[in-house]
Amino acid sequence: MDNNIKNNYMINHSIESEDSKHHWLHFITKEKRVLDLGCGRHATDQPHMHSPNYFLDMGADYVVGVDMSQGEIDYYKNLQDTGIMSSEKSLFFCEEIKSPENIMNYIKTYNINAVKCDIEEHETKFYSITSEDLQNVTELAIEYHNLEIRERLIEKMKEWKFDIFCEGKFGFVNAPQMGVLFSRK
Repeated sequence: MDNNIKNNYMINHSIESEDSKHHWLHFITKEKRVLDLGCGRHATDQPHMHSPNYFLDMGADYVVGVDMSQGEIDYYKNLQDTGIMSSEKSLFFCEEIKSPENIMNYIKTYNINAVKCDIEEHETKFYSITSEDLQNVTELAIEYHNLEIRERLIEKMKEWKFDIFCEGKFGFVNAPQMGVLFSRK
């Protein structure tokens, strides 16, 4: 695909379930070190449906999962303990993302180059992050929860020099104010 098409053409994706193969289809994790902000299960019941497992199945080198629910973190640690998920390729933390510094700490500490964010309106914590802060990140997918946040994230992604190539909208619920912006540089 030439640069004009890449920059002027956006994929419109209908997200048909919380299953990660639908929800995060356009987030490419092959050979990436992924920060999975909001790694909770979100109404899915099979391990392969959950984002950390899905990203590893899609070839991620490593996944750092963060969720504010200790129950979700315990669930993933149990998958590691039982061998369903590789403990050598994943690490989980219970933490509410309260500041941009929380995000940047994970990115820098774990040499992250792909970020998925689904943290229920806390995606606003990205607003003060700079292009320099994201210099090593090449893949970014952020779920937004209202149209004001969407517009601000579009501005920020352009500022960070990311190309937004896909927007996912929810086809399985009536939530026109919500969606996912997929971008890369």
